[in-house]
Amino acid sequence: MPLSCLRDGDLLASFQLSDDEWTGLRANYRNMHLSMRCCSRAAIPKVSSLGTRFFAHRSRGACQTAPESPEHLKAKFVIAQSARAVGWRASTEESGSDADGNPWTADVLCIRGKAKVAFEVQLSPQSLEDYEARQKRYERTGIRCLWLMRLRRNSSALNSFTPSRELPLVLLDVKEPASMTVLAERSSGATIPLADFVKGALAGDFFWAEMRPGRILVELQIASITCWKCHSPIKAIRGYIINDQFVALAKISDTDAVAIFAEALRKQEPRVTPVSQRYSQTRGDRYFAASCPSCRALMGDWPMTADFFIDHCNYLTCSCPNTNVHMAELACSVFEYHQITLNVGHSELADFPPGEWKWRHQT
Repeated sequence: MPLSCLRDGDLLASFQLSDDEWTGLRANYRNMHLSMRCCSRAAIPKVSSLGTRFFAHRSRGACQTAPESPEHLKAKFVIAQSARAVGWRASTEESGSDADGNPWTADVLCIRGKAKVAFEVQLSPQSLEDYEARQKRYERTGIRCLWLMRLRRNSSALNSFTPSRELPLVLLDVKEPASMTVLAERSSGATIPLADFVKGALAGDFFWAEMRPGRILVELQIASITCWKCHSPIKAIRGYIINDQFVALAKISDTDAVAIFAEALRKQEPRVTPVSQRYSQTRGDRYFAASCPSCRALMGDWPMTADFFIDHCNYLTCSCPNTNVHMAELACSVFEYHQITLNVGHSELADFPPGEWKWRHQT
């Protein structure tokens, strides 16, 4: 069930035809010598249950080419049309082989100048080993391949694969075939219409990002809570947010910069906690922590955890929905943020993912 066939030996693609041309083709195909690319048997133009134009065997015979689902055909059609809309030459069911003779067939192969990008729509389950093996075939042929894997409800299939620069892979939601969307980022949950994703990916808006030590602009997080000891309302510095990841105060390397910044904030708002190296009897060592500006009580590990804000936050203006807080370390309503540039070290990034494919959000 491909989107292309041969007409008198020349390639004919359904996604390149206007409505009138397709209507004329369906009315007169018997006189046009249409043949399938897979086996050279006679071809017939058809329309799928989702309205996608494609070609099928007039009589299948012994051809072993597997049929495709209406969703698969639709996705290929959208990808090919979207690539053409931004100046790329697109062909479907394009076959070739790598330097070792291993065959490949791209759902959609996009070419512009020397650049070659394949889009593979993988709606059936496939192991990571198969993804990697097929990806290497494209690499050895000089083709960059981007995989769109079917989004399955109540499934963490994408999360079972470690992100890598070598295997660009996103989730494709085909639940509403007329408006397919792509989950382009795991961390943010950003979804983009399939057509827009294809155009953006070919323009470089889908890219690999990984955190490296250095001077980085972060969001210092301050929580309006009550001191666990004297019950005074305070604004506790907890740490900072970077790339939707929380880094606790005790892990910060650039402590001097944070301490100076905290003092500047305290001149405007005395309830902001000072920060310094403090000794904890509970832990039996010193670490960078906040202190209550009223009684000097240590704001140690427990008051700084997400669980504290879910179960024990009793600040008068807090409106968090108790234990239903989603990502409390980021989303609690008592937080405020201040930008600061810090020297971020290896220790702060130790728990970060190795990297992630990101989407450059349009403004």
